[in-house]
Amino acid sequence: MELVVALGLIVFKVALLIAILLLLPLPLTWLERKIAGHIQQRMGPMRVGWHGLLQPVADGVKLLTKEDHIPAEADRFLFKLAPILALAPPCVVFAAVPFGESVSVLGTKITLYISNMNVALLFVFAV
Repeated sequence: MELVVALGLIVFKVALLIAILLLLPLPLTWLERKIAGHIQQRMGPMRVGWHGLLQPVADGVKLLTKEDHIPAEADRFLFKLAPILALAPPCVVFAAVPFGESVSVLGTKITLYISNMNVALLFVFAV
């Protein structure tokens, strides 16, 4: 039973890390556009939502509705796999980053890192 809980915690930590890495660009993109707008003495994105707060959602909808043209001579599987292979190493690096010691939730000790490596710095530079 203890192994199942440990594996469940690891899966939860990985899922949480991936969710944070995927959702973090949304507010940062909005903030970057607003700051660039103020630097250029204009309002920035204001069309979607109050002060453009829904602009990242509109960008996501636009991205999901775009057509994907695959060249005729391209290998379809590799063409679809290439973006995943490009983004996997940066995401794997976060497995070696400790975000803190540990916390206790409902009597269960939860560490704030995914893998406890003695060679974490070497791993980060190797990837």
